[in-house]
Amino acid sequence: MKVKAYLEAMSVAHAIFLIAPFHGGGRREIVRQPKLYGFDTGFVTFARG
Repeated sequence: MKVKAYLEAMSVAHAIFLIAPFHGGGRREIVRQPKLYGFDTGFVTFARG
């Protein structure tokens, strides 16, 4: 998969950060899809269009 390879490459280059969901109990845990945070605001703006 190309998308997964690109995300992994950008993660290694510290351009993005992928925060995995937390499954440990409690009412305030994150149980949805992983969150993706961009380090470079110019890249984030370009990716969003």
